[in-house]
Amino acid sequence: MPVSLTITESLRAASRRLDRAAAVARGALASAESGAETEALRMTLELDLDVLLDEARTLLAATALLERLAPDAG
Repeated sequence: MPVSLTITESLRAASRRLDRAAAVARGALASAESGAETEALRMTLELDLDVLLDEARTLLAATALLERLAPDAG
């Protein structure tokens, strides 16, 4: 069954991932600023900060593609 993805849904999904990534980054920064830099790095790795950012980037690229493929797009 094909999955339908609208521009709005794609942006919403990217926004959720960016919100989670920001929360991870804030937590890691708080740990680093309190002197626990190793713990901060561990947090970013275990909580998949890089994955969240990659997924958001992919969703934004999909959004741009949807816009280019839209029938009324120039």
